Amino acid sequence: MWHEFEQKKTYLASADISEGIGGDSSVLYVWDVSDLSNIKMCAKFSSNTISLVQFAYVTRKILALYSDPWLAAERNGVSAGMLDALRITYKYSKIASENKKHEPGIYSHVTTKGNACLWAREMMTTDGFGFTLYDKDLVDEFRIFVKKDTKGVHNVYQALQGATSHDDHIMAFIWGLYLLQKDLVDKYFIVCTTFNSVLGMQYPKNLQPLEAYTNEQLSRISKDPMYLDFMEFKNSLIEKMKKARVYEEQQEAADIF
Repeated sequence: MWHEFEQKKTYLASADISEGIGGDSSVLYVWDVSDLSNIKMCAKFSSNTISLVQFAYVTRKILALYSDPWLAAERNGVSAGMLDALRITYKYSKIASENKKHEPGIYSHVTTKGNACLWAREMMTTDGFGFTLYDKDLVDEFRIFVKKDTKGVHNVYQALQGATSHDDHIMAFIWGLYLLQKDLVDKYFIVCTTFNSVLGMQYPKNLQPLEAYTNEQLSRISKDPMYLDFMEFKNSLIEKMKKARVYEEQQEAADIF
């Protein structure tokens, strides 16, 4: 966790789901999307050994710390099992549904995934959008995420072929941005303000949740064991930093004399 929950902020979660057998990772991100000129990475979970049911449980616990934001994740293959466990077993209802059957999740076929990648590229290359990223795994995957040559038939993006090549963190990132595109964002958020690009295109800028946070939700966050553990860790880290700073100041003073 880099940024804890704030009542005046708007959050979005995104995930990429894998089997948990030592290959691809299951990845969860939480984003502060209050101001799309600075989309902030708030929290991350990543594991390539966690089972689908365990990942559903961990996801539910982490999302509770951010007052149950919308979750964007693809519903393909094993992903459907995780999303169904999250919805049925752990009673999580705010899973973005972008498919004709109205099931939780985004059905990812060649066109959908290609369009999601193109929209992510548009956001990352348009003045007015901005990102604060802390995750080295995500940045490293950007280095090997390329467009596949399909002779102009489809827009296909994937990691370079290789035993150690993965795009799990990038796809978790991209599915989050997918819900922020102009045709979908009104379905999941209140768009408070917009901006125009230099080309005259209008984009969303400031977002609010569709529903206000309830006192029950806020009370639950403050009492959650995961939140209390995080705050204990954060406070101990602050104390260590203070002690280190005092030591450095003492050393500087000793050098002067």
